[in-house]
Amino acid sequence: MEFLSWELDVLSRAIAYPNLSSAAAQIGISQPQLSRIVAKIETDLGLVLLDREERRRSGWTPSAHRLAEVYTRTWRRFRTDVQQLSDDAMPASIHVGSLEGLGDMAVTFCRKMFDVSSSTTIELQILDLNELEERFGKGELDIVFTSRPPSRKKYLHERQMGWQTIEMHRLTDRPGGDIRILSQFEYGAESPTRKRRTTGTKTFVSNSLGLRGKWLKEFGGIGSLPSEIESKQRGRSGELPVLAIAHDDMPPRLWESIAKCLPPAVR
Repeated sequence: MEFLSWELDVLSRAIAYPNLSSAAAQIGISQPQLSRIVAKIETDLGLVLLDREERRRSGWTPSAHRLAEVYTRTWRRFRTDVQQLSDDAMPASIHVGSLEGLGDMAVTFCRKMFDVSSSTTIELQILDLNELEERFGKGELDIVFTSRPPSRKKYLHERQMGWQTIEMHRLTDRPGGDIRILSQFEYGAESPTRKRRTTGTKTFVSNSLGLRGKWLKEFGGIGSLPSEIESKQRGRSGELPVLAIAHDDMPPRLWESIAKCLPPAVR
């Protein structure tokens, strides 16, 4: 039997909603991804989790509810036992994920963590929003710097530190000024209709914010870049929150150390 911790965690959250489409919308993953997760659990455990007789309105089977209950109960007990062991422990390594537009804040945070913790390794990974949320959901990242919570739940360890605008730059007065400059996330998020409409349009796609900024500065083009972070309580229309989020079951001592290294929360 394959280890299915992440997949069962997703199921335990999805089961609260009546079908796949509503569950996917509420827990923050796509419906095809949720379908693959359910199919993997069914294959590995030999259970039927969805009643597929009515294709458009597939509901959860009693086996799905019982499996989610067993997983939740077992995980809660395991987490409690581990918490007792780790309350006074500081991990040797800390894994941090950040959107590139929040990279400067994340680097400053990592430097401060060496001063307040006994951790000997801090790993910072710059990721796009989809991968950041997926890896946080799998437990591969301890804390993330992001523009939206990985799910709709309210996190116990969450701090909002300001707001940031994604500003559109239209530098069309230069040779090549008609070229679109997109991140991989922006390009992947475009609808098929939009992609068909822009077929033939010159488009430069890069996962590096630094390189997209360099392109716009040196060659011109049409693209968006994040603004400086503003420390204020309320954002305007179109602004994105700047958030630091850690897992709810993080040892209290570790979160206390992390909180000391974050910018003040906006009130």
